[in-house]
Amino acid sequence: MADGHDASPVDGGNVARDVSPGPNGHPPDAQAAGEPAEPTPACYYGSLGEFAGWLLQVYRRSTRGQARVFCPQWWKHPEAVARIDALWRAFEQLRQDPGTGMSVFWRDHADHHMTVMLDADGPFKGCEDGHSTHPLEPIHQDEPPAVLFQRDLRAMPDAGTEPPATTALAQRSGVAQRPHNSLRP
Repeated sequence: MADGHDASPVDGGNVARDVSPGPNGHPPDAQAAGEPAEPTPACYYGSLGEFAGWLLQVYRRSTRGQARVFCPQWWKHPEAVARIDALWRAFEQLRQDPGTGMSVFWRDHADHHMTVMLDADGPFKGCEDGHSTHPLEPIHQDEPPAVLFQRDLRAMPDAGTEPPATTALAQRSGVAQRPHNSLRP
């Protein structure tokens, strides 16, 4: 379709499927010529609510006292929804790693986000005795300049592409230096 979505019947209804180009300029499910298609693993948890139910059963911390706060109606807090959704996505990806995937999930994702969410000054502040009818307001900002909202048309490199040498010293010496935010070892 012209709008970048392909309607396909699912469970008797029409559901839009995103066919927008991915970072390499091809739809996410497009395969390079000659490569066998790898099956996409199904999510272990079928919904955000199902994942949150599991997470809140296994991640146990005391919320008595002043150090930690949790809202039993977490879904009414946009930051909590965004963080638990991010945890769900990380879980679904990392559970497929038979080695250290789940350890990485707990250490780098669950512990971090849950600590932030449960913090007494976190998104549940004011919900010490149940959901507050006065949730925290968004952080105030002045109107940013319009240039910050212009679409960035630079292409993303393919996942396996090495970054170019970033310094004159590296160019002279022939040694490629990685940027500080590189995820590769």
